Amino acid sequence: NEQLSDRLGKAILEKEQNGTKAFKAENDKEYYRQQMDNARTTSNRLRTENQELKTETKELKKELGKMKDLFNSEQLEALRHHFPNISKAMEEGKDLLKQITRSRGFGMGMYPPPAPKGGATKRQPLSMECYVVRIRKKFCRVRKT
Repeated sequence: NEQLSDRLGKAILEKEQNGTKAFKAENDKEYYRQQMDNARTTSNRLRTENQELKTETKELKKELGKMKDLFNSEQLEALRHHFPNISKAMEEGKDLLKQITRSRGFGMGMYPPPAPKGGATKRQPLSMECYVVRIRKKFCRVRKT
């Protein structure tokens, strides 16, 4: 009789413990489900915010590039207007560059520049003098000989 009551007591205690475990497991399951839903919602929100920031960054970079181009062209125009010597030097530099590329055969046609009207004897030949100013950068100047 005593053994039977001990077994019955153990069975009731075990049933209560199992019931508590099942209840706790159900609560934990619901808790973790809510946590996952919250994490999903946060993740989606952050993903959309990140995408919006990327598009906004692209637009700002485009606008910055346009502003840089505009600023550079305005700056060059201001320099040309206020300092005509700079403008003149820029044009002379372009002309010298054309002469150099023609003399080296890099021009559109491979023909030498035309002789002056006074005759070819009065013309002074141009020679190239190259010198290194900085490491790995060469600057050339034209010298009359």
